[in-house]
Amino acid sequence: MDVKYEYRVEKKIIKAADLNNGFFQQLQNRRKIRPATVKAILERLNDGKHFGTPLHVNKIERNAYIIDGNHRWEAIKRFLAEDPNNTVEVTLFIYDNLIGDEEKDVYTTVNKANKQNTNDVVKQYEDEINILKFFANGWQEGGTTLKQFPVDVTIYPQPNTVSFYRLVGAYLACKAQNWHGGYMGTPWEFVDDAKALRLQDIKEMSAFMTDFMQAFGGVVKNNNWLRGTALTAVMKLWIDNRANIPPDRMVRLFEKRLYNDAKAVDLGKAGGSGATITAHSIFKTLLNKSQKKFVFR
Repeated sequence: MDVKYEYRVEKKIIKAADLNNGFFQQLQNRRKIRPATVKAILERLNDGKHFGTPLHVNKIERNAYIIDGNHRWEAIKRFLAEDPNNTVEVTLFIYDNLIGDEEKDVYTTVNKANKQNTNDVVKQYEDEINILKFFANGWQEGGTTLKQFPVDVTIYPQPNTVSFYRLVGAYLACKAQNWHGGYMGTPWEFVDDAKALRLQDIKEMSAFMTDFMQAFGGVVKNNNWLRGTALTAVMKLWIDNRANIPPDRMVRLFEKRLYNDAKAVDLGKAGGSGATITAHSIFKTLLNKSQKKFVFR
């Protein structure tokens, strides 16, 4: 359900002096700024064109905290820095004294009409997703031992990290009552589902990633097996068979039958839930080849 708050509309001419007076502030949990998006907006400004959408801000005392419009604000800053004589007229939707959850409600309401990047929505709600702290800080096991997740997990993927959405989305898809090959919910549904996960889920994902990295190369950067299709298909096989196949045996079979198989590698490079279902089926066939005792289901 969309939550609406009262706001007022104001026009404002932004000048170079406004870059240093502290009126506009950016939220700590703002989504990642994409240079290409900022560049495209800046080019429009330099061509004398303008964006028609307003900046949504939360006015607290003498500051306006940008809820939605961070890419536009970055482009405006660059445009004014290029020539102090430049000015930009913007429309502000001003909300007064919203608290954190209310800012998030406004962001959600504004952006639900547009296709959103799931990572951006996760970033907006990161302080409400309890399991993120376990990925970042680890957890106590056995009272005194600090257990760390076997790979670095971040909201925005980096060369040496696994993205939160890719890993948790795969886990949710594999644990769902009906297997569809991938996570099927909206970004906001993903956030709600991620909020519901607990330490026991982290432990299961940790056990999987420990076995996975042992079988599939041990490195994150440029690892084709960490693509969404391959990761999800292998995770589904691991979850469905871990009760019947010993971990060391499963790791050896993954490494022997899948890791260096050219056909398996190519299957894992494809994208989409249909490709994942196909990869899962063929991976299972390859794993079961000549098997008599430990059979994957």
